[in-house]
Amino acid sequence: RAGARAFPEQQSLAVPRPQPSSRRRPPPPSSMRRWESAGAPASEPADAPLTAGEWARVPSEWFAARRDIFRGYAARFDLASITMKAIACLLTVYSVYLLYCESCKDEYYAFARALIAALSDATFAQRGSVSAAALVLAASVWLLTVLWMRRRPEVLLVDFKTYRHASVGGDPRNTAGEPVAYDRFLAESRAARHLDGGECFTAKSLQFQEKILRTSSISERSLFPPSIFREEVGQDAVLAERDSLCMRGAREEAECMMFNAVEQLLEATHVAPHEVSILVVNCSLFCPTPSLSAMLVNRFGFRSDVQTFNLGGMGCSASLIALDLARKLLRSPDQHNALALVVSTENITQNWYRGNDRTMLLSNCLFRCGAAAILLSNRRADRRRARFRLLHLVRTHLGKKDDCYRSVFQEEDEEGVRGVRLSKQIMQIAGDALKGNITTLGPLVLPLSEQLFFLLNALARKALGKRLPLPPPVRGAVAAATAALLRLSPVAYAVGLRPPTSAIPPRGGR
Repeated sequence: RAGARAFPEQQSLAVPRPQPSSRRRPPPPSSMRRWESAGAPASEPADAPLTAGEWARVPSEWFAARRDIFRGYAARFDLASITMKAIACLLTVYSVYLLYCESCKDEYYAFARALIAALSDATFAQRGSVSAAALVLAASVWLLTVLWMRRRPEVLLVDFKTYRHASVGGDPRNTAGEPVAYDRFLAESRAARHLDGGECFTAKSLQFQEKILRTSSISERSLFPPSIFREEVGQDAVLAERDSLCMRGAREEAECMMFNAVEQLLEATHVAPHEVSILVVNCSLFCPTPSLSAMLVNRFGFRSDVQTFNLGGMGCSASLIALDLARKLLRSPDQHNALALVVSTENITQNWYRGNDRTMLLSNCLFRCGAAAILLSNRRADRRRARFRLLHLVRTHLGKKDDCYRSVFQEEDEEGVRGVRLSKQIMQIAGDALKGNITTLGPLVLPLSEQLFFLLNALARKALGKRLPLPPPVRGAVAAATAALLRLSPVAYAVGLRPPTSAIPPRGGR
């Protein structure tokens, strides 16, 4: 029983908890009450863990939901598959019964000769053969049936919602988070203290943060979690690392962002939580137990057979990875007329760096908090209201290279302060990954004419650079011939060669 309580996503049987007046669960916020039954007044304390004696006196009542029972039988016995197999067996037996006749051997031989003749006529394209036409038509029907059965369902993006603060035009319920101006950011950094009372940042670190902030073009209305920026500057002082930048503060940040985004998405699409079959949550830096997906299941009451996934440590590309996972699940034969909810968020509470390593201070200046909820569907009924249709999704992984692997690395600095290190080569690494990704994605989205231009351009570049797989004398001749052909305007246009722009004359006409 204790194990079932510790991991709610694996729980199959439940034990009802007692409901004395002092142990009731507090009511949810007004924006969430539509998903849960009403609780006790807000003045009562939160649900506290039971003592050993209280737990032993709880009358245990084990029960299983009717849906779970039917789901188990449905997983073991597929009624459609059993019915089709039975019909196939009956038809086979019936055909043997019809064929069994001692006095019909001549008719069988004639049928075999006609079938062989039809195959011969169809192979050598003999016109006027009815049997060959019937055989080809039957093969066409069979092939079209196989293609129809192998087709993949469309993956539709029904709608999405992002957490946008009420002060910048978002939903009036989105009041969590604090828009922080640059001056407030720097004031909080100056007031930051470690547990021993020492200053977190030196003067050079504060100057570096100010420079990055004012050149980053990040709005001063972007959000920080309340665990980092309190009502007053330096409110927690030396206790910040213990009372605010802790697991509790990180959970509060995740709940504030994810719950509002998911609730508003379900309201906008008129989808109830029990209609969702797949739930994928991604967050790189915060992976608690129970997981973030279990947090959403507990909050909104998703059904017991919902497939939940929690992705962590995958950086800025985690949202696309989550979409790729949801797409593959929606295209599987097991998910028919299903809805998938993808929630993407990032959590900076526990990774707010309080040291003086510049490669780690970048994350403080560049990262903010927020969340996005996306509803995907493979139901045909959602085609009219869907916003987009997912056509292609390409992934490129460069983790086999050490410099790429360590481009974004969570670790401790020399003083033992934990943070996220951003390497100086991160822009170059991201550009290389983007080049590989676009190269793979190009043939999927570009028209045939553009692909032909690309092929001719690549061949011309290799020929001019003498990089074609030819003998050295031949490569030189090919390079000279290519250079001569490129002087012709039609050839230059065909390979995408543009004349160099003329140099801009200096001021004064000199």
